[in-house]
Amino acid sequence: MTILITSAIEAELAPLAADLGAQKLGDGRWACEGYELAALGVGMLTAGLNLSGILTQSPYSEVIFTGSGGFYPGHPYEIGQLVGVNRTLIFDPSAEQGMGHYAQMQGGRQIPSGPRRFGLSRVSVACGIAVTADDLAAQKLTQSHGAQVENLELFGVAMAAWRAERPWSALLGLTNQVGSQGKKQWIDNYQSLGAQACRFLGEHLREG
Repeated sequence: MTILITSAIEAELAPLAADLGAQKLGDGRWACEGYELAALGVGMLTAGLNLSGILTQSPYSEVIFTGSGGFYPGHPYEIGQLVGVNRTLIFDPSAEQGMGHYAQMQGGRQIPSGPRRFGLSRVSVACGIAVTADDLAAQKLTQSHGAQVENLELFGVAMAAWRAERPWSALLGLTNQVGSQGKKQWIDNYQSLGAQACRFLGEHLREG
């Protein structure tokens, strides 16, 4: 069966498509024997909806997400590091600060990842609807929800895979520290880290 490999943007998948010799099908889509690749778009809602649509088209055996993430301050990670994911959770800053509460969600607020470990340090990944851009907020949020890394898409990807009863795994390149310098650091690093993650994933897939 075919493995579906996803990311938010084309730049985080194109190096892997080239490595696999995949044929481009259209904007953000490639295919080769055993694999299809799809850029899902930015943000958990867009990524989740697009993945849900794709998963109805073919009986994919699993979903792998590769992309970028920022690590929260106070954790022993650094820019340029690759990490695997053990779970993803959805969060809202107002609820984390006690100014709101979470409604009960089908599947829960956190979703564990699937079988692939990639031989890397594994992290919990928090997803909100916006990037955290304040240093103090970043420190408080990681203490509150307990995740070490922030990403905009992964919870939507995990929810879509869970609803379709497909295992999912994720590999992220750490492009920035969450906070006031995060956007600049991401711009400086996302292309090189995306390519690094693609090279690593390509080697992992070839090893079986």
